[in-house]
Amino acid sequence: MHQTMLANYWNKCGCKWGLWLDYRRREFRALAATARRTQAEDGRPVISMSQLGRQGRFGNWLFQYMFLKCYARKHNLQVQTPHWPGHGLFGCDDRLITATLPAYHGDTGQDAPATPLLQRPETIASVDFVGYFQYPTRVYAPYRDFIRRLFTPQPGLAAKLEQGVRHVVPEGRTLVGLHIRRGDFGEDQFYITPTAWYLELLEQLWPTLDNPILYIASDEPGKIVADFADYRPRTARDLRVRLPHAPYFLDFYVLTQAHVLAIPNSTFSFFAALLNRNQQEVYRSHLCEPLESPPFRQVDPWNSDVLDHHACVEMFPNVAGIRRAESK
Repeated sequence: MHQTMLANYWNKCGCKWGLWLDYRRREFRALAATARRTQAEDGRPVISMSQLGRQGRFGNWLFQYMFLKCYARKHNLQVQTPHWPGHGLFGCDDRLITATLPAYHGDTGQDAPATPLLQRPETIASVDFVGYFQYPTRVYAPYRDFIRRLFTPQPGLAAKLEQGVRHVVPEGRTLVGLHIRRGDFGEDQFYITPTAWYLELLEQLWPTLDNPILYIASDEPGKIVADFADYRPRTARDLRVRLPHAPYFLDFYVLTQAHVLAIPNSTFSFFAALLNRNQQEVYRSHLCEPLESPPFRQVDPWNSDVLDHHACVEMFPNVAGIRRAESK
């Protein structure tokens, strides 16, 4: 146990140290380019997002950056960001923030206007955007190709990940990806999706699929993989790829490649579904009472709400397994 704790500690230290070095390298290159006058001046108005990489987790960051870039594209604006993992993963090489701009809060909450900011004709510039920007995805649908190019892994990383997926999924197999979160809060709309729900869905789907193979993406695979033993599931460990600076990206990438997805109420796997060009079906867990059988509904990632905000744990006191204090 102590050895495991020590290994986790050093992994976290190595991750933070690697990100810090990556940031310093990027900062040095920008300064050097400016000194040599090889970095072209950009006279366009600036928008920034200083919260990027700090507010929420990886799925939230992707939605925030997607909004920023789509808004800049629509209004011909320059984007500036802090250093965040998207730089190393996707080559998001925007300029570092050079000035503190006034905050402009997004409008995706309950009091949001009828017309989302991205669809309004007026240009808002010289501001630092704050918010989650998780509009219904039909708002982003006109930018679909741009978004998928934007979040394409860097070539060297993509080659490594593709090799890992080929190792796990032989040609001709139907890849079924499950995202099973165990780090959710178990409150509000962030309920814990029981493994029994996934098993019920698999029992229905599996016989209809052509030579299926199961992959489980989870923040705590050791706690749930045994429940799926009959399906001989693969996990990130089977990819034989290490990403110490962003270990979560292994699961994210595989979810972008799956043919069938079953996801919880999660921005992480929902965004993976947006980027997925292989998908045939996407199912999201559906919390209601009484539960449907299976408790999932098929969704169109490009014409859906990002999260089901009606699925609040507190509204379903008789549904078992969805709270933090409960087991599966």
